[in-house]
Amino acid sequence: MEAPPFWLVWSPSGDREPRFKHADSGAAEREAERLADQHPGREFYVLQPTYHVVAQRRLTQRFSDDAVPF
Repeated sequence: MEAPPFWLVWSPSGDREPRFKHADSGAAEREAERLADQHPGREFYVLQPTYHVVAQRRLTQRFSDDAVPF
C-alpha cells in the first residue's frame, strides 16, 4: 500500500521530532519559514521520504503432538 507523498519540517537543534505531515511542499516551506522567523539562527529543513519499510510480525502455529499420525 503506497501512501500519498508528504513533507516534514525538521530542525537539527529542535527539541522534538517532526510529526505533522504536510500535504504539499509549499505548505511545508511556509511552515519552515514561519518557524525560522520565530527562532532566528536555527536551521529548518523541508524533508520528503524516499524509502519506507514495515516489518510484519512472525506468525507461528504450533500443532499438538497427538495429531502426528506416525
